[in-house]
Amino acid sequence: MQRFLSNGKGDMMRSVALSLIFSTLFIGISVGAATTISTSITTDGTLSVTGASTLTGLTTMVYASSTGQSLTGNLTVGGRATTTGSSGNIETAGTLTAVGASTLNGAVTLGDAAGDAIIVTGNASTTNSFEVGNDLYVNGYATTTGSNGDFATRGTLTITGASVLNGAVTLGDAAGDAIIVTGNASTTNSFEVGNDLYVNGMSTTTGSSGNVELRGGLTVGNATANSLAGTILFSAQTSDPTGVTQGTVYYNSTSKVLRLFDGTDWFTTGTTSSGLLLSTNRIQLDNLALRHLALGTTTQQGIGKSLVTLEATTTASIPLSIVGFSGQTGHLLDVLNGTNVAGPKLLFIDSSGGLFGSSTAAFGSTLTVGGRSRRCRTSS
Repeated sequence: MQRFLSNGKGDMMRSVALSLIFSTLFIGISVGAATTISTSITTDGTLSVTGASTLTGLTTMVYASSTGQSLTGNLTVGGRATTTGSSGNIETAGTLTAVGASTLNGAVTLGDAAGDAIIVTGNASTTNSFEVGNDLYVNGYATTTGSNGDFATRGTLTITGASVLNGAVTLGDAAGDAIIVTGNASTTNSFEVGNDLYVNGMSTTTGSSGNVELRGGLTVGNATANSLAGTILFSAQTSDPTGVTQGTVYYNSTSKVLRLFDGTDWFTTGTTSSGLLLSTNRIQLDNLALRHLALGTTTQQGIGKSLVTLEATTTASIPLSIVGFSGQTGHLLDVLNGTNVAGPKLLFIDSSGGLFGSSTAAFGSTLTVGGRSRRCRTSS
């Protein structure tokens, strides 16, 4: 009985061993020839798949801090591609090329260093703010997509090259703003300045005549602004300036006259249109046949009647006065028949008020003599 049990136990062990060997060979042969695995495969080592593989259903590739997934060839995604992290970010260590229209939602950062170049080959537009931390170079058009198409900048705008600004253009938004034009500025239309305009060079129009036309008054110097159209207001000088060029004109506030520099001397101004000529230190009528002088009246006697018309003021109680120098010893008035002061004298009034004539006196009415009468002398 004991021998039988011993032989039976040995046969059982041999049977189990043979079963394990045949099972292993069967599984190995079955897996090597299988195309579909309907159950899960778990391995603690490396899983190598040779050839094209199709993974049906949701495929999860678990990422750990010590591991990563790498793809040697191309990866084609027919649906969405995202990470499973809470941020959902996609990061690439190389160049990311997107073909076709792409939409980037949320805050978008282009470049991570000041030296990075952000290149836009086509047209770039925005319906909102577009902020650039450093220089922005635009080879084509730069505008907003709003209905007005305004272009606004918070800082300094530097434009290099020829630029055309169409429509109404406003430079500065405060009275204290300085608008500086380094080169030549010209216009074929109106140029309006709300406050002072300082021109260090020449200011002219672009027309062939080069005329400068003013609709209002012109102020020269630092005088109060002149608002009277068609007039010129000069700032005052108390004396003749020095170091000036021929043709310089200024207003002398001491003498209350305009002064002209002829290249050598200063003269009080006068023109032929006013009937006056400047000759050395005297003022004379430019044409004695056509001109006449009126003092104290605006109604001259007219051409051919008199050269000088002298009248009193329009006040009846104020007489026409001839006032001599205080303590005068020479005649108060001389009426001459000649071209010089030496005479001959036809009539004169001496410093004492005596009236003397060189010819017969005729009176149309009564002659009253307060003192004694005597024969008049005909010369001083």
